[in-house]
Amino acid sequence: MLNLFIMRHANCDFNEDIVNDFNREISNEGKKKSNLVLKELIKKKIKFDIVHTSPSKRTLQTLEIFKQQYKFNNTQIYEDHNLYDGSLENYLLKLSNVKNHYKNILIITHEPNIYWLVDYFNNQNDKKYQNFLKRKFLSSSVLKLFFNVDSWSDISGTNCNFDFFLDTNNLIS
Repeated sequence: MLNLFIMRHANCDFNEDIVNDFNREISNEGKKKSNLVLKELIKKKIKFDIVHTSPSKRTLQTLEIFKQQYKFNNTQIYEDHNLYDGSLENYLLKLSNVKNHYKNILIITHEPNIYWLVDYFNNQNDKKYQNFLKRKFLSSSVLKLFFNVDSWSDISGTNCNFDFFLDTNNLIS
């Protein structure tokens, strides 16, 4: 079984003075929500083999929050510009080339890229997945999908199952 975790970067403050979207920083609220999600992932004892992140400032800052509390001892971390302005094909190619001994992959990225991935892996027969699709993928939220195959090159919507969605609005205490 292969596990794919998709995370939307932490919330950022919209600042009209910063015209360049790539350099927007996360907000204090974004830091708080990312920490809440991180605590839930730690409770679930999830270990990531690989983390792919967009090189935008807010995704790297989201990753830094994780690095402060999460043990990435043997985790391979890759920054990839295609996760900022790439296409669905870039994501699928990246995933299909992952060596099969890596079982848990985290992707930290942006909308609409998340929508493309979620839509591509939409398993019409999975009622939990269909219910998830009615929700909004908020900043700092994490989706876990699992695939009943042994090779990343074989993942598809037909072997994809919804496991959980950590919605930051539901984690606020």
